[in-house]
Amino acid sequence: MQIASQKFILLSLLLATFLGGCKKNQKKATDEKSSFFSKSSKKATPTSAEPFDLDNDAMKTFALDDEISKHKSATKSTPKPTESPLFSWENAGAEESKHQFKTLYFDFNIDTLKPSQHSALEQDIAQAKKIIKHGKTLVIEGHACHSEGSAIYNLALSERRARYVAQKFAQAGIDSSNIKIAPRGQEMPVRKGGTRKQQWVNRRVEIFALDAQQNA
Repeated sequence: MQIASQKFILLSLLLATFLGGCKKNQKKATDEKSSFFSKSSKKATPTSAEPFDLDNDAMKTFALDDEISKHKSATKSTPKPTESPLFSWENAGAEESKHQFKTLYFDFNIDTLKPSQHSALEQDIAQAKKIIKHGKTLVIEGHACHSEGSAIYNLALSERRARYVAQKFAQAGIDSSNIKIAPRGQEMPVRKGGTRKQQWVNRRVEIFALDAQQNA
């Protein structure tokens, strides 16, 4: 009877120990599970910003897309240039009429004629007076060399040369309504390249005529 009682007590202790261990393991697993979901939910929080990073391939693609986007934007925003009527006057008849006038030449970076060119200017004025009697419009075309100076500067210089000649025509009694000026800058050289001295032929004013209706 005593032996049976001892066996019962021993069995009770073993059972209690086993149940206690199970509860601890269950609690530990529950804590770890809770901890895992807690971390996951923290990562999923919208306020936690992840750093933006690109690997090499992705960066190249990103840069390429950016360049394409800029190109498309520039293409859409930049209007297609239209030809100015000022630069569409020339035709066969106008080119032929140039031979009726003397070409006027200017010194480097100068917008007035030197005395040696005054005779040619007087001949051009006389020819212009004959031309306008036939319903013609005079075009005074200014040019500059490209040995020095920016394209913008030379365009302005060529305009001053054309206006100088136009003023001389007006002073001689030619109605300004029969005169148009066309500054060309350095874009139509007679001689390409060479030194400043060799480019003297580019520093000029040319004159030609158009039918009045062409300028309407």
